[in-house]
Amino acid sequence: RRIVGPALLLFVCPCAVNAIAYTVKDLDASLDSLIKVSLEPTKYLTLVFPAPTRRAAEFLGVLLALQLFLLLVVPGARFNGPRAPSGHVPSYSDNGFVAFLITLGVIMWACAAGALSPTLIYDELMPMMSLLNGAALAASVLLYVKGLCCPSTADAGSSGSVLMDLYWGTELYPRLFGGRVDLK
Repeated sequence: RRIVGPALLLFVCPCAVNAIAYTVKDLDASLDSLIKVSLEPTKYLTLVFPAPTRRAAEFLGVLLALQLFLLLVVPGARFNGPRAPSGHVPSYSDNGFVAFLITLGVIMWACAAGALSPTLIYDELMPMMSLLNGAALAASVLLYVKGLCCPSTADAGSSGSVLMDLYWGTELYPRLFGGRVDLK
């Protein structure tokens, strides 16, 4: 019973989000058209979950690298999170808004310089969503393994259910790079 909810969320949410995005973007928000397409399962899967493109992967890779760089470099006020059962108190840097503004500036500069198409996200939306859903599943599996094999703090463990652990996590505060990058 405890597994049904997480299993449904892990499977249904990516499918629903992709179906809604495909319906709005490519079917002019027509549910009739979505129903007609979904009656052909092979066609439906290739349209709603298209293969990632090189262009989408490059953009998301550069964006991820930029965000990691900004997370590590942009200064911000420090604040503490809630105390964990083990006594661990996580510390965070409040630099998200500044990183967001820098990201917008970089994207506007890249568009103005002709290095980035202003319609890239629209053009590559469905391949990006396929890539992001796959990456999110892979990250969940890696975090599951990390929490069991090399947790960041003593606040880690397993519920005994792989699905529940993939959904809920095996670590309370998973971190990388010596605790500088918080993964939750």
